[in-house]
Amino acid sequence: MPFARMISDLRQVLKAASSAEAGKRFLINLSDALAQRDLQLPLVDKAIRGTANLSGSGLTSWRAFLEQFSDVVFGDPDTYQFRGPLTEDVIGQWITVRSYADLVHSVRSTSGLTDNDVRTLFGVASLDGPLTGIRDERAEWLAEFLSDESNGIRFALARSFMNPVTGSPRFGPSWYSRWRPFRQSLPDPAPPTKELAGPLRDWLGLGHFRVKQPLFLFKTKRRLPSQELRAHRPTVFDGFDNKLYKHRSSASYASETSGSTIDIAKVRASAASPTSDLEGGPEIVSRGYWYSPDHVSCQYVGKAPPLNIHLDCTYLHKLMLPDGVSLDDVIERLANLIASSGGNP
Repeated sequence: MPFARMISDLRQVLKAASSAEAGKRFLINLSDALAQRDLQLPLVDKAIRGTANLSGSGLTSWRAFLEQFSDVVFGDPDTYQFRGPLTEDVIGQWITVRSYADLVHSVRSTSGLTDNDVRTLFGVASLDGPLTGIRDERAEWLAEFLSDESNGIRFALARSFMNPVTGSPRFGPSWYSRWRPFRQSLPDPAPPTKELAGPLRDWLGLGHFRVKQPLFLFKTKRRLPSQELRAHRPTVFDGFDNKLYKHRSSASYASETSGSTIDIAKVRASAASPTSDLEGGPEIVSRGYWYSPDHVSCQYVGKAPPLNIHLDCTYLHKLMLPDGVSLDDVIERLANLIASSGGNP
């Protein structure tokens, strides 16, 4: 294919991705990952060509782009995920947050308990309906039970789902941050544990945890080097389905090869007073870590408060752009880079 035609087709595909706010953020993250060499160009080239089918796929929207991109990445996860650099050997108490529904799913799919045992443990009549309602007293009991070293329950702290191509179950990326930076972000004295759902949700950029969802904090009981988690810096191939994923991070996080979250509280504030400082907590991604009460504690941190922002707020991608760079600049750079690679992995 002539180079000019290839560039034109690539621009069309990337423009389709940029038709929605989430797509604009995706392209900025992709460009940032290439600029910082956290993703290799041949891999990006392969993903975009596989998504677009440049012979005339007719992609005209972010939704159509995302559907095909999801099939490419999830269809071949060993190629596309966990491709960011390994983290430096950072030591800390690692934390991750799960909703009540996430927790039910994790225990059901990886603990070896029967469905009847899971229904009894979580106090639900059915595992197939909405899993959002639980009283605080029951949630606190559940966290205490899971933290009891005598119960022997183990389950994967990673989302388990079906590979759309092979039909076999696999673990998705599991995301972690560190306890100490979060604790330092809180006022002194810190709020009670049952009031941490909002601060945790916001600091970790977990916008999909909506109002009244019960949230649980999982924290390693000892300080661990990040490589015990087999940790990588996350890339957009790991986090493309999170509308609040951000690749660029502060110098301190970048120096340890961590990513960083978007702090939802800062996004809220930016509606009135725009700022490029969106930094939340350090962020790493791994293939999963097994929960066992002798190594990890579980705490109920309350129900998520109202989000009070729209996840598709159109000003966010502008805050994510590097200084002096427009979205058209990002699209043009990506089109030229991918076209110049010639489709040769």
